[in-house]
Amino acid sequence: MISPEIVNYSEHYEAQHVDFATKMWPHKIRRRVPEYIRWKFKAADSGEVDNFFLAIDQGMVVGQVGLVHELFKIGDDLYNTYWIVDFKIHPERSGEEIAPRLFKKAIEGKDIVMVNDPDEDGLNLMKKIGFREIEGPKKMLFPINFHKVLAMKLSARKRFIIPLLSFFVEPFYYLQTFKIQSYKPKKVEQVNWKTLVPDIQILQKDLELPHSVHNEDFLNWRCSTFKDFNKEPKAIKTENGSFAIYIQTSNSLYVYEWFAHDKQDTLELYSYMLKEAKLLGLTTISTVSNFHHQEHNLKYLGFIAMRKTLSTQLYYPPDHRLSKYPKFYYTLYDADENI
Repeated sequence: MISPEIVNYSEHYEAQHVDFATKMWPHKIRRRVPEYIRWKFKAADSGEVDNFFLAIDQGMVVGQVGLVHELFKIGDDLYNTYWIVDFKIHPERSGEEIAPRLFKKAIEGKDIVMVNDPDEDGLNLMKKIGFREIEGPKKMLFPINFHKVLAMKLSARKRFIIPLLSFFVEPFYYLQTFKIQSYKPKKVEQVNWKTLVPDIQILQKDLELPHSVHNEDFLNWRCSTFKDFNKEPKAIKTENGSFAIYIQTSNSLYVYEWFAHDKQDTLELYSYMLKEAKLLGLTTISTVSNFHHQEHNLKYLGFIAMRKTLSTQLYYPPDHRLSKYPKFYYTLYDADENI
């Protein structure tokens, strides 16, 4: 069998890619829209897309991988970093060498390449290529509708016990979270996310952990709307300068980035978002804690910490200074959460 050719996405392969992406992601229309692909990978309106690769075999797309470019800061130094996203191999070709070839093409000539929370197969492949693990934050979840959360978590065979579990657990959980459920935020105002750019830059200036740079260029791209595919995030700020940027998805309120000076401001921010999420009929609030005090304050409000921290795999030269850091600062609009 002839090995597939690895090429850059371009107009020449649009039709073949639409067919592949439709089969691989039948419910995610944006994965196959050429204009959206060019927006996501920060490419020109025409020509090749530098950071989106296709595996072509006999005129058909049988695999793909993309890279989202960001600036990465370690101390005072900036690096070009690429998040691997939209990786997919046609299931009938999964046993071949297509995946390693796509990954090797993706990391070729790159300083730092990152992958967020890969599945087991992807993790095994990346370890063979030379990726290393670095610890990310704790993912935190606030269940608003226990019935729906249980339905999401339990297999179809076990869902018959949901009414019983909800009956016993939900009242107890409401008592545990009475403070945030009953609190009326007093010092929070809705603002445009653009007004928070200086606050975010001040926050990042004091970060000692390696992190993606959330400067004006990044935020203008990441928080922008694109036709009907992206919603513009909302933002709130307290009198003390604490803030949060968040967005609504079909089931959850995603808190992209947040900062609170203390426990009280954490309550102010999240009680405001909880009330909005309830009005929208959402199931959960999803956020992350990068520091122990954030996790402590969120648990105080009733958030549940997921068992595992978010794992990120990185590819970088063995002598790179990044190897000295066991952890990095991560937010929910790094990589490609919800785009």
